[in-house]
Amino acid sequence: DIVDSTKMYASLGDGDAFMLVRKHFQVLFGAFTKRGGRVIKTIGDAVMASFTTGKAALHAVADAMEMLPTAGIRPDSNRFLEIRVGIHCGRVAVVPLNGVNDYFGQTTNIAARVQSQAKASECFVTEAVLDSSRDARDAYTEITSSGSAFQSTPVTQLNLKGVQGNVKARGFLWARRARRESELSCSSGSFIERKGHREGIRVDSNALRSSIKSLNDITDVPKRAFQRPAELGRRRSSNLLVPDDDNLSSSSGEDDTEGKNSSTDPIFDRFCNSAKEGLSD
Repeated sequence: DIVDSTKMYASLGDGDAFMLVRKHFQVLFGAFTKRGGRVIKTIGDAVMASFTTGKAALHAVADAMEMLPTAGIRPDSNRFLEIRVGIHCGRVAVVPLNGVNDYFGQTTNIAARVQSQAKASECFVTEAVLDSSRDARDAYTEITSSGSAFQSTPVTQLNLKGVQGNVKARGFLWARRARRESELSCSSGSFIERKGHREGIRVDSNALRSSIKSLNDITDVPKRAFQRPAELGRRRSSNLLVPDDDNLSSSSGEDDTEGKNSSTDPIFDRFCNSAKEGLSD
């Protein structure tokens, strides 16, 4: 289940929020099926999946948590998407509905309740799963071993609604969560604002190529016109073209044809002139 998904929908609106949810689905579906899991259904932004072994389920969740930052950043909080997960095992009732098999029973209920008790970027695993096989225990130890991306959380007695007695569970938390969030401070916007860096204009060479063709009927633009910024005397470590303050005014040209083709964008005009020089050479 996505953490704070209700707040995300309220802040971004249904359309933008669902785009992030959809990317989250793609990450989870890929991680689960890669480990032999089967996606049973989605419930809102939550996913129910089944696995034949506890080991496969543990590794699938760990894979999904590590890949989830690729789904994008939440504009409402400027943080990566985070999920909470619960893993439980037992007998279920498999019922065919709408052409697919759905799972019902107390096992699925406990799994959902366990998931609701987990924190952000945490997976709770019941003792029933860890006691089911040695492979499951070994997988938990491997995932939470020293130097891994996860750290173990203490054994907890969960008091779950609608479940008699406490359910014992332990978890693993994605320890690199803070590191991922710190990477947001190194985004291009923050980088440009640092002392010694000037804000530039990002140039899309493909868009400019098509624009030049439409203006001048150029069918073959020389490679020289699309040199890398470093080759044009810019900083080699950056893909930002920084305009010179003295050359920001656009040139209208000497004849009527050039005057009609001049643009209000000085960077675009400079690019067109560079392309024409390349053709004349």
